[in-house]
Amino acid sequence: MRASLRLVLALAFLGAGSALAQEFGQESGELADPNAPELGEAKGVRLLLDDITTQVEPRAEVQLYFRVLSSLGLPIRGLKASDFEVWQEQQRIPDDLLELAALRASGARIAAVVALDASGSMKGEAFASAKDASLKLLELMDPEDPVAVVTFADEVNTVVNFGESRTQARKALRELEIDLPKGQHTHLLDGVHRAVELIRAQPTLPRRSFVVVLSDGEDEGSTTTQEQVIQLANGVEDDPPVLLFAIGYVGRARAESMNALQQLAGRAGGDFMRADTAASLQDFFDAIANQVLSSYVIRFPADLDGDRHTLRLNFRGQSATRQVTYPDLGSSLWPMLGALAAAAVLAGLGALVFLWRSRASAGRLEVVSGANAGAVVTLRAGKTRLGACEDNDLILTDTTVSRYHAEILVDGRRIEIEDLHSTNGTFVNGGPVQRRQRIRPGDRIALADVELRFER
Repeated sequence: MRASLRLVLALAFLGAGSALAQEFGQESGELADPNAPELGEAKGVRLLLDDITTQVEPRAEVQLYFRVLSSLGLPIRGLKASDFEVWQEQQRIPDDLLELAALRASGARIAAVVALDASGSMKGEAFASAKDASLKLLELMDPEDPVAVVTFADEVNTVVNFGESRTQARKALRELEIDLPKGQHTHLLDGVHRAVELIRAQPTLPRRSFVVVLSDGEDEGSTTTQEQVIQLANGVEDDPPVLLFAIGYVGRARAESMNALQQLAGRAGGDFMRADTAASLQDFFDAIANQVLSSYVIRFPADLDGDRHTLRLNFRGQSATRQVTYPDLGSSLWPMLGALAAAAVLAGLGALVFLWRSRASAGRLEVVSGANAGAVVTLRAGKTRLGACEDNDLILTDTTVSRYHAEILVDGRRIEIEDLHSTNGTFVNGGPVQRRQRIRPGDRIALADVELRFER
């Protein structure tokens, strides 16, 4: 984004946030910011299809969550269902089946995490402005929206966790200070990874979620890679995506130090905004909140047949595509099969598919520390047990590992780990496994003192 355009963007967002709190209860199609342009006023638009999900009750339907933005990043208001086309494979969904609503009017909740750079270079006006912007974001979000705050420097700390009251969150943010001399380095990727992990570790959070990360520098010494952050944010198959928005505070930093932030935002569905002054941070926080809170949802009734479908959303010459697997509600196709011969063929094919799936590899666990370093176990459908006893699938001869320590469960593309009431605990990416928890490629798993890595 050129400097002149950034200046226009910052000015365009001034005052936008104050209107967000007035949005609740608006009619469908109305957005949070009354200053947002009408479609005819926008010189250029962007269509971003963020997520697709399904709903069974009160009716079987498909829901497409998306943003329509002007060239300056402002949400477009005044849109109607008739402005869009929705295609499922090569079949267009009839226009009279499409229902459009602003996200808030649909009743959807949103989860958010703010990740703040707390390294020494941020000390002073920049960090004070970042705290003020974060406090304002709490006000823009509905009281029922879960919000968390993470700081990163040499260490990553969860300052506000989901479930804490807004009063507790405000107090924690106001009291937040940069800790010198500890905060010498910027563990940017570790900080963003923790922010996304907080969302992934809470399956009861709203499906719509986003992370705002603010930093003034490049990553310095993170153990997490950019690929791991992007993979965790984008999710596996039908995981809900976590949108990453990045604000690069230039200050005394070199412009080149913004590269990592730009790449993170660009590859995880969000936007990158460059703030040249501390005073502009508030405007960019408001802009990000306005984008997410002013997104839309299109829904239509559908036959949830258990198959994987490609859906395409068209708008004014632009197109966005995502895939989703529908739940199987019992398709009406089965009675049409009729003949016993057809049923027998299908049963035989089903048995072959089941046999193939049961033998196909779902990934592998490699031991990377301890006496059994280098040992590998291939994960297949069903259960893989890990522990010190010889009848485990992966035997770990470490005194800190319990006899039957943990279990990996593979169900199709879903892979989970469960702690079997071990003495010293099971951890995924540093967080304890409280109950059955999903794991993804690149995750670091620790059984007490023994570390493993899961790869596809």
